[in-house]
Amino acid sequence: MLRDDTKAAHSRLDAALIKYDLTSAGGLHSYLSVHYLARLHLSDILFGYDDLRDESERLDDLQADISELGAALPVWASRPKRANMHALGLIYVMAGSSLGGKVLFKEWDCSRDPVVKNANRFVTRSKDSAVWTKFLAHLGAQSFSHQEIAQIVESANHGFEIFEAANNEIKERIYV
Repeated sequence: MLRDDTKAAHSRLDAALIKYDLTSAGGLHSYLSVHYLARLHLSDILFGYDDLRDESERLDDLQADISELGAALPVWASRPKRANMHALGLIYVMAGSSLGGKVLFKEWDCSRDPVVKNANRFVTRSKDSAVWTKFLAHLGAQSFSHQEIAQIVESANHGFEIFEAANNEIKERIYV
């Protein structure tokens, strides 16, 4: 259900994020900044299901890595509107990023730049799919109404849109 109904938004985001060169300090900074802005915004609107989330740890990792790169934390120039979204749809996007993180870790790991290699917290944690596995188990154990399924799908698509908005902000900046 979620995978099929969010495929277009997911594909757009993947195509945008894969363009960052994670072996260079500038590319890694941009990539981490996209995640920082999106996750910060989503953590502000996400409530409940604490056992299925790890955004506070990931935000800490992002802050440390961006600092390790010698950069300031990004701020939204045009922050997306807050929306009342279903938590499971947003968690789907955030927890699912660990799957893409495994692929991107391989690119990052090819870097020979010691500055890039020291900014390793977020990409290393992204290889861990424990939150994703727990999320899938939770979904599989639930029964949802058609209305709730629609809300979860809408929320997941909104989560991808938040990441896209963060990407659009970052690609306009000079460190891309």
